[in-house]
Amino acid sequence: MGEPEHDLTALAEGPSVLSDLLRMIEAEDTKHFSAMVKLVTSSADSGQNGQ
Repeated sequence: MGEPEHDLTALAEGPSVLSDLLRMIEAEDTKHFSAMVKLVTSSADSGQNGQ
């Protein structure tokens, strides 16, 4: 069985789709969105401090 073919054009759509998804989460579930932002911000801060 050969390897499945991958359509690399799907990768180009990723940022746009992710942006739409995040806007939807923010609009529908502000608490969930805020928790995700806090988690990502906290992780980014930890990485910058070498922890």
